[in-house]
Parts: sequence; structure tokens; C-alpha cells
Amino acid sequence: GRLAVGCSSKEHKRDVYASDMTFDDDRVRPVSYTDKGVWILSLGRSQDIDIQFYIRKGIAKEHAKWMAVGTVSMQFEMQVKVFQQSFRQLDVSLRKKFVENCPGRVFEYNEVEQMVTAPHPERCIYCRECLSIEPPFNKLPEPLVNVRPKVNEEGHYNFVFTVESLGTMPVLSVVLKAVDMYIAKIAKVKHVLKAGAEEAQLPTRPIGTAPTAVRVVDQDLLNRNAESNEDN
Repeated sequence: GRLAVGCSSKEHKRDVYASDMTFDDDRVRPVSYTDKGVWILSLGRSQDIDIQFYIRKGIAKEHAKWMAVGTVSMQFEMQVKVFQQSFRQLDVSLRKKFVENCPGRVFEYNEVEQMVTAPHPERCIYCRECLSIEPPFNKLPEPLVNVRPKVNEEGHYNFVFTVESLGTMPVLSVVLKAVDMYIAKIAKVKHVLKAGAEEAQLPTRPIGTAPTAVRVVDQDLLNRNAESNEDN
């Protein structure tokens, strides 16, 4: 592509934006949320700029400048259960202290009903502060709360997956592309394992009982054969 812009002698200055760039390929365009695009520089009176640039695609494994996301995190969705019977054994000051000890502000104290509730379980980071038995909560016969990862109807753990895009690609596109890459890598590993076993004529075994189960090298049988050969 090329960037050729000038500021005339009648202008005090001229701002140069990404929209001033021209590209050899019509499919290439700068990423921007405005019509002008990102501000690049400002030219003074009678100044001009004429540069030629090359666009190269890459991945973050080569250099961080190609990274499409900033922060990626995953945490379990927590299930928080409050035992009101245990809280009744505490006075009001200790109940409020318990609420204040939570760094995620999961719990709240209801002044009217004088009860501790957990209206914000999604804020739980499983720091276990609410499960602490440090004084003055070290002489309770029963726990005050129970915190554990939430299990759905299928018996799997729910989790929250957070992806922060840097603006070059939509978050959904990044996640779907990553899934496609994992599927391709797994298929490649499957092909290499199968081809390697067939080429070396090694004994194989299926992983699971499904008809389409992947077959891998039977390492146990190889070890038994090796021990048998040593005994002979």
C-alpha cells in the first residue's frame, strides 16, 4: 500500500488518518470505528509525506503485535449456600464482619430481617475467605456457608470464559477460530498416531469402545513383549 499526503502552503496543518492510505487489494482496509480512521500524524505548512508499506499477516506465536486478544480468563460458576441457622448463633456485629470479609462482595446483610444473603454468587472468585475458621469464627459448631463449583443438569461444571478483544477481530470470531484450530490439531495427532503405528506394524488398541474410537499404540503389550524377550 501507499500513503501520499501533502499540506499546502495555504493550510496551517493537515491531519493524516488511516483513511488516507491506499491499498493494492480492495479486500484490505484499516480497522476503525470512524470514517476517517486512526490518526497517524499531522503535517505542517508545505510538508508532505510519501511512503510505501507492506502488510503481512502473522500469529502471536511469532510476535505479540499479531495478538488478537488481551485478557483471557476462565473461572467456575460458583454455588453459594448460606446456612441461616448458623448465622443466628452470631451477633449482629459478627454477621456484618463476615459480609465485609468477602473481597468480591458476594454477601449482603439485610438490616430489616437481620440475615446474611448471597445475592451475587457470580462475583465469587473462590478465595475461601468465607470458609475461614480464623477468630472470631473458630468456635462455631457448623459452617456458615458452603461454596462449591456449580454442576448443571448434565453433571458438568459450569464456567465463565472471558475473552477481551483488542479490536482487530470480533470476540466470537476469535473463539470459533481457536476451536477450529484445536480440532485440526487433534485430527493431525490422530493421523500421525495411526500412520506411525501402521508403518511400524506396532500393536494398537482403541481408546474407548465406540466403533469410531481412535486407535493408538498398545504400550502395555509392547512392554510385556519386551519383558518376555528378556526372559528368553
